[in-house]
Amino acid sequence: MTAFFTRKLAITFGRLLLAPALALGASVAHADIVIGQVTPLSGPQAVTGKAIRAGVRLYLDAINATGGLRGQRVKLVVRDDAQNPKETVRIVNAANPVTA
Repeated sequence: MTAFFTRKLAITFGRLLLAPALALGASVAHADIVIGQVTPLSGPQAVTGKAIRAGVRLYLDAINATGGLRGQRVKLVVRDDAQNPKETVRIVNAANPVTA
């Protein structure tokens, strides 16, 4: 995969991650908008995961440099799932506990 293609893929993925934040941006005043990303940073797809993380960070840095979204800073929180689906589920469940 070429560097250009990887960068374009990462930026496109970043835009997809950012879309829900745009919809929620007006509902919280003066708080950071936090976007979570679970991606393989180790394991067989680490190169792809790191490229996607880099693209998302580039995009969010550009947004934050121009004042954020409606004045709110956008923060990226990244977790490594090592391309293991069970680890992905564990990470997501730990970040979003379900109460009965």
